[in-house]
Amino acid sequence: MGSDSELDKLPPLSEALLMAMGAIGQPAARSHLAQTLVRSQVAPQAQPWIKNPNDMIPLLNHLRDSGLALEEHRGFWALTAGAREPVCRRAFRQGRLKPLAVAGQCSYDAGKVVLDGLGRDLAAFRLAFMEGRTEDWLQAQERLSQHHRAALGHRDPLALICGQPFDPDWFEALPSSHQSYGAWPCCTTRPSTANQRQLPGLDGCPQPNKPSPLGPWSNSCSWRAGWTKPGP
Repeated sequence: MGSDSELDKLPPLSEALLMAMGAIGQPAARSHLAQTLVRSQVAPQAQPWIKNPNDMIPLLNHLRDSGLALEEHRGFWALTAGAREPVCRRAFRQGRLKPLAVAGQCSYDAGKVVLDGLGRDLAAFRLAFMEGRTEDWLQAQERLSQHHRAALGHRDPLALICGQPFDPDWFEALPSSHQSYGAWPCCTTRPSTANQRQLPGLDGCPQPNKPSPLGPWSNSCSWRAGWTKPGP
């Protein structure tokens, strides 16, 4: 769920609403989503929703039926796991992720979000990584490892940001240093059967006439422990 082809079919306001969910990173109330869209100037046409958030329900229900959003708690909405990274990558490409994050995370008054430490910290980590703020994302990565190791299934959070799902075009557009950091967790995290189809070259069966976008890293990937992480 959440491929670019699917997102291309959405009306602009629906797409912006999904991007606001991704930028906030925590289940958000309808009114808070509307405020985020207006304050960020990403979708000022959402202004009427601030006073009448119930008007958002038909659109939100359509996004839920499409497998892109879910109502984790009554009245509080978030992206589905499958839509999260594609939506956030798209928002960043369009220059929308940061303004939405700033507007959506400027305050967490009672009733605006359902507090989710993992989602909050992943959102901060994702934005810092995409913006190339190395010191910030390394600190955020450490925080995730310290506080959310079990929830992450002992995976490097970079494996989530870069590999779920793996998007060759997006990965190849990253700076080489980002590719170096991001490739190793994708290589050394054993994917599920479904994810193996999304990580070409990592399952030991390269696709014919289609080299892996992970390039030299995919050739040295191993599921054996004890390997040393390569430098950037």
